[in-house]
Amino acid sequence: MTHDAIYVVCKWLTGRASAPQHLQPIVDALQQDAAVSSVADSLIGLKEAREEADYDHTRPFKKRETLTLLEDARATVARLKTATPSLDQAMALIALKTTPR
Repeated sequence: MTHDAIYVVCKWLTGRASAPQHLQPIVDALQQDAAVSSVADSLIGLKEAREEADYDHTRPFKKRETLTLLEDARATVARLKTATPSLDQAMALIALKTTPR
């Protein structure tokens, strides 16, 4: 899985971007699951924070903010470890997005 694929699929799952038409029914169903939405939202926030830290060299990061992001990352990983069928399906979408055609 790539960071870009995770980001794109999570944007689909949170309604921030449109999924391809052939995947939209699956995305619509997964959007109804609060765990999927929560994990997708967290992964988007974490990726955006990582990119900001990597590429915006003028942005200061406060200790509390950094610790909060670390807590978010740990909580997201814990939710993924207790995967539900819907979370498994969301991960399958990410794998599908990652697979070259």
